Amino acid sequence: MINEYSLKFSPEQISIPFALKRGSRYKIKGEIEVRTASEVETDDELPDAVYKVKVVPPLEILMETGKIIKSVDKTKMSKKLRGRIYIDQDENEMMSIDQETYYKGIMGDLITNYEEIRELLKKKPDSFISNLKNFFN
Repeated sequence: MINEYSLKFSPEQISIPFALKRGSRYKIKGEIEVRTASEVETDDELPDAVYKVKVVPPLEILMETGKIIKSVDKTKMSKKLRGRIYIDQDENEMMSIDQETYYKGIMGDLITNYEEIRELLKKKPDSFISNLKNFFN
């Protein structure tokens, strides 16, 4: 049994395309990625659970005017793909394989099977590839 659950945010910055007013409060909506989970001993008999998390851009910020502004996501696509592959490894309970080995294996499969993946994406209505024709009309 756990006494208290808490989040510890990483000290990363997220770029926003506007200035904030000092002393103002804003509502934000977004995702977090759990990096680590640990139990910390306390003076009472129940430990606290502490989760180190990273805010995953983009965030949506609700302005006082009611307008919603999205933060700027400066994460490189390769880092996003690497992160997604690590999540896939965890979700599919493949933690017995070294992360780098798993990443290289998945990347190898993606490169080797690119043509098949592209054809699958053409059939998916919301994919970039299936909507390419709209860019040229």
